[in-house]
Amino acid sequence: MASLALNGVKSEPITAAAVVPPPVPFAALKYAIGECNYGGRVTDDKDRRLLNTLLDQIYCPAILGTNFKLSASGTYYVPEEGEDIAYYTNYINSLPIVPMPE
Repeated sequence: MASLALNGVKSEPITAAAVVPPPVPFAALKYAIGECNYGGRVTDDKDRRLLNTLLDQIYCPAILGTNFKLSASGTYYVPEEGEDIAYYTNYINSLPIVPMPE
């Protein structure tokens, strides 16, 4: 690939391998949802504690991997990224209408 020169500055083309997404700010997401909601629908310290405990289980680096289970049964999981719309629609339609407690 040829180099580009703009305003006298030489630059190399960007390849897909060179593009690294920034890290996911899990702590900021947990704070925004778990603490900033405090006083809204989360009305007491026990609700806040429960919400933060649940967020700790979901907002973690493992969720970015494959086959991340959101429930012990495996019924609820994070679908693979990049599939077609029919894949996601089938997954949603496979979910139980009346979920059992887990």
